[in-house]
Amino acid sequence: KVIIQRGITGIGNRNFLQMSSITSVSYPDTLTKIGDAAFYECYGLTEIVLPSGVNTVGSGAYCDCSAVTKMPQAWNLMRSREQVL
Repeated sequence: KVIIQRGITGIGNRNFLQMSSITSVSYPDTLTKIGDAAFYECYGLTEIVLPSGVNTVGSGAYCDCSAVTKMPQAWNLMRSREQVL
């Protein structure tokens, strides 16, 4: 499990790229942005629950996270599913 500390406002581009051992991420309520391909190929990730303050999710942020089955509010931040997964 990855825990993003309170006070962090953004996750950089490719920050967790290909870290397939990540199964879950706890995001702080201070988070507003997730960069491009931030969690690209994190095959173990199953659920993405973003805090309400997130207003930007970059292109391919969760691309090839094939185990993700639940990603409720993040869809509202993208123009299409292809931009994220």
